[in-house]
Order: sequence, then structure tokens, then C-alpha cells
Amino acid sequence: THFRSANNQGLLVYLALQSEKPVAREVLTAVFWPEESDENARNNLRQSLYQLRKLLGDLDQPAQSYLLVTRQSVQFNLDSDFELDVQQFLQAVDDGELATAVALYHGDLLPGFTCDSLEVETWLRQERETLHQLALETMFELTRDCLRNGRLDQAQTTARQQISLEPWREQDHRHHMQAYALAGDRGNALAQYEV
Repeated sequence: THFRSANNQGLLVYLALQSEKPVAREVLTAVFWPEESDENARNNLRQSLYQLRKLLGDLDQPAQSYLLVTRQSVQFNLDSDFELDVQQFLQAVDDGELATAVALYHGDLLPGFTCDSLEVETWLRQERETLHQLALETMFELTRDCLRNGRLDQAQTTARQQISLEPWREQDHRHHMQAYALAGDRGNALAQYEV
């Protein structure tokens, strides 16, 4: 909560979401300070990394560092003591734990967050869209599975979630109507049809 700038916060987000491999310093300067000279961009990165490491406590306890910083690259330390809901969501999807994945998805990634860099904004928009589409696909599969296996209450709940994310998706309304109809609730099925 004590970030000195949106770029510092964006840098932490970028590193945490790209944590599978080190990110070259040149990439970070090009993404976060594209309009600065190379020297200014490198200085900005150095200052931002110092501020982040200070904020995260990496300077006090380097053995438990959140950031792995070298002269060539920076990486978020996957072995550090952290939880990342995006990572948990993606893992649940990969493991086929659809209900867990749906429960973990609470909406768009960092809603309302903006950064001074157009490149970061573009990257963040792509990340949001990718996660949003994956969540919709996961909810669709879970709803279909629930309908097949007679878990009609869960099917209704998941269909409602889908509709709240994208009210124009016809297949989600169809699933919602089907869940009501299979439960014998003809009135709500017809009401959903009218919606």
C-alpha cells in the first residue's frame, strides 16, 4: 500500500505474473519507460527496484527475497513466501478442479489499476482478457458438468456468474434456463428466457 508510484506497483505486478523466468533489465526499461533515454530508463529501473525491495523487506532479509535481482535480469522469487490468486486460479484450471477455479475468480485482474506506460497498459489489458476468457470457458464447462450430473443448484449459480460477466452470451442463458427447467422450475426458466 506504500508504493511511491503506479510504475513501481505495475513493476511488481508484471514480475509476479511473469515469474516463470527472469526478465531482462532491457525489457523492463523498454516496457516501463519507453520514452526515456536508455540512461534515464536504467536509472528509473534501479530506483524502482530499490523501492520495491525496501517495501517488500528484501533489504532487511535477503535470504527470503521476493525479488531475485542480478545485473542482467529480475525475477519474482517463486520460492518466497507469497500467494498469488492468479497463479492459484491457473493451477486449478490445469488440474481440472473447475469448481475451485470458479470460486477463485472474482472478476477482472486489478480493476481500475493504471500505469504511466502504454506498453504496461496494453500488456495488462491482454492479461485481463486472457484470464476473463479462461474464466468464462471454465464456468461454461463446470455448468455443463453440473447439468449432466444433476447438480442443478450449482449449475444455476455458475450460469448466473457467467451472465454477470457477459450478459450477452446466449449459451449461458440457455444453461441457466436448462438448470431451472431440470429442477422443475418452469416459471424461472421462462423468466430467464424473457431476459
